[in-house]
Amino acid sequence: ESATECALPDRAVRSKVDGKLYAMDLKTTGMYISANWERSFEHSQQVAMQLDVLEATLGEGVEGFILDAINVRAVATGGTNLVRYGPLVYSDALRRELRQHRERLAVRANELQDAPQTALKAPSACVRYNDLCPYFDLCHADPEDGDALVQIGLERGKLEERE
Repeated sequence: ESATECALPDRAVRSKVDGKLYAMDLKTTGMYISANWERSFEHSQQVAMQLDVLEATLGEGVEGFILDAINVRAVATGGTNLVRYGPLVYSDALRRELRQHRERLAVRANELQDAPQTALKAPSACVRYNDLCPYFDLCHADPEDGDALVQIGLERGKLEERE
């Protein structure tokens, strides 16, 4: 954990093959576990943060990531869909790239807290798990009304001003 990020790795394991440490995580999903789904963990911010947190906590390098996955729909219907994928090696260059991206996102998040009306509209991100984004009304308002909506949000306690 740091001032800007937190990760909760499930566990760290040491390989009997190469003696190196790996983060290992159990994922449950309702989606079919396909090769593409597995491969999405080869370039993952969540994985990179877990590696950084484990290294800081354990005081030694962590080579990469091993994924255990369970398809809960298959299990619930009596089938099995259990997968182990990895180990996935995360190079220093990949981790540096992902860390720099997280740093840019943190800067942008702070900017948005100060000026939420400057958020870029991303219609595909408006609904997640059947909940609307908290900025839905602000994003979908006429751009000329943005400042007024921020003021209303402040007055109603839905937004708070930062110093």
